[in-house]
Amino acid sequence: MGTVLPEQCIEALFNRYLEAVGFRVDDSAARSVWHAFRSDNIAATFAARAIYRVQAFRTQAPFALADGISFRPLSAHDIDRYGRSSFPYNLGRPWHWALNTDDWICAITRDVSKTEMAGFNELGNEIGDIAVALSLATGACATFELLDKGSDSPFLYTGMISGGQDIKSARRGDAVALTVESLASFQDVYRRIRTVQTDDRLRALRLPLRRLHIASTRTTNEDHIVDCVIALENLLASDSPQLETTFRFRLRGSALLPETFGNTSERLSLMNRLYNIRSRTVHGAKDAHRGKSEADSDLSSLASEADSVLRAVVMWFLKYVDCPEQLSQAVKDLDSAMVRGGSEWARG
Repeated sequence: MGTVLPEQCIEALFNRYLEAVGFRVDDSAARSVWHAFRSDNIAATFAARAIYRVQAFRTQAPFALADGISFRPLSAHDIDRYGRSSFPYNLGRPWHWALNTDDWICAITRDVSKTEMAGFNELGNEIGDIAVALSLATGACATFELLDKGSDSPFLYTGMISGGQDIKSARRGDAVALTVESLASFQDVYRRIRTVQTDDRLRALRLPLRRLHIASTRTTNEDHIVDCVIALENLLASDSPQLETTFRFRLRGSALLPETFGNTSERLSLMNRLYNIRSRTVHGAKDAHRGKSEADSDLSSLASEADSVLRAVVMWFLKYVDCPEQLSQAVKDLDSAMVRGGSEWARG
């Protein structure tokens, strides 16, 4: 297949194939197949797909997350195709690939170039952003597993099947149960994240989003907390001299957190604990790795809080995606608002 074969060669190749396989159809059917083959051959692009199994996920009906990205319940056809097929070489699939009727499918489809592989290789890169958007919209934990990546063309084979590390929307949490409201939030947050990835005026938000995604892969509480605090420090204190970082981290973070995180004193205390454990872990303080069971439970709770804090702060910054020129001013306006509030308190 390609875009350079003369049409006569294509037709001869097609007819030779039909003869070789002993395929017999009436003229109208042969012409129909020929026209489809010809159109596919001369096109500069081909339709490609990346199919993901989604576990611990449910909602009321199939939906489109964005153009070319859809979610639907697992079908009997999917089970036949991905759950019962023998691969490779009739060895059968490993037990952990067995599909469940409660699973969902996330399908990513794109038209990609035939003359270069970059478009095909990058197909599915969106899955990390999908997982982060789901985390921000719900705070719950679903798992994405690649089942298939290849061409949708019946005349062109290219691709791969199952492989790679499972992708989680969160390190831990309840299964995702999308309501009408959370589905709308999922769609909106994903749109904003994709804007961040494509608009260089918003590039300051890319590292925090990456850290949020990386945090979901961590196997220890300390690493999870460090990832979250690095992301928070980048959002809250990237403009600060070294000696002012902790101060601004605590004040700005506490101001941005909603009251669900406690009163002012409790929010300040939480931000201080997060920064302290990050500093002790990164700089190797003697009590950073205490190894006691009571410390483990404290770290587990703090890791959960760190994740919630980061998601809340990221959501505040994502509000500025549609007006990126205001992003750099947003934190300065926050500082001004805190000074005004402090002045009013002092004079009162």
